[in-house]
Amino acid sequence: MNTNLTYCLVLTLALLWTASTAASTVEVKGAGSTLVLNKISGFDGAVGEQRETAYKAAMAIWADILVSKVSIRIDASWEPLTCSASSIVLGSAGPFTTLVNASVYGLTANTRYPDALYNAAKGSDAFPTLPDITAKFNSVYGTATCNGGAGGWYYGTDGNAPSGKKDFLTVALHEIGHGLGILDGLNSDGTFANTNPFVYDRFLYNAELKVSLVSQTAAARALSMKKDGKLVWSGAEVLSLIHISEPTRPLYIS
Repeated sequence: MNTNLTYCLVLTLALLWTASTAASTVEVKGAGSTLVLNKISGFDGAVGEQRETAYKAAMAIWADILVSKVSIRIDASWEPLTCSASSIVLGSAGPFTTLVNASVYGLTANTRYPDALYNAAKGSDAFPTLPDITAKFNSVYGTATCNGGAGGWYYGTDGNAPSGKKDFLTVALHEIGHGLGILDGLNSDGTFANTNPFVYDRFLYNAELKVSLVSQTAAARALSMKKDGKLVWSGAEVLSLIHISEPTRPLYIS
């Protein structure tokens, strides 16, 4: 047995594996935080490079806004999603997990937090081997297998998507937001899907009744959610930006 040959082969394989592993993650540092893109699938080739560039641009925007000393890892993949004449899913994302009873870190008790927000308050990663956010994007949008090829992605970062195209950077920004906790935990009957409300839910407000949805019964919440133009966001910073004392502007949840 040629031990030198075996050693060289093992070393070569190790180097290739290391290069592959390193290439699968991309780190974006911002003014307040660091986001890490873990490329699960769909980021190969010329199109994959365009997707990565646009995704990094979206991550950079969030990294400048967010304040956390704990890196936020996003597992992103491209795969065929729902695509028909009546419904096309561009992407979906959410927290990999959520945690409650974080009042010890200055967060609200009996409230469900996405792990990225929980980690920021805690100051360390509760699940260091797991992603904070998982995201999927429609790989067949704009192809013949998706509604006859109508539409398609625009991977530029200038916000000037051609007519009929969807700006991927904008979609990525939107989906990262969901993963960071911009999502509700309400069922259609007004109950909370995970017993405790998400932190997002605590800012939902019925401007007609002037009452927080969290303080309502499940039946009343179900009605509040259908109040078009009266379901609003009651966060203090948002209210200060629009210079009103009572929330009156609608909040659209998607």
